[in-house]
Amino acid sequence: MTLAIVGAAGAIGRSTADAYQMAGQTVRLVGRNAGPLRAMAKPGDEIVLADVATTEGCAKALEGADTALYA
Repeated sequence: MTLAIVGAAGAIGRSTADAYQMAGQTVRLVGRNAGPLRAMAKPGDEIVLADVATTEGCAKALEGADTALYA
């Protein structure tokens, strides 16, 4: 299962990512800045840069995702 967490570096996104990661799941971390996403990524996680305000990168962020969460 591919879970895309849009806004992964925010409070809700980070908590959700942590819960899935602790359960052994990999996640697709989506946000505007790579730095915070890299810091929280675990092996196997994907990082995709996207901005919902401009829609830049959004199609790529959601491509192939089974579930998406906007946090």
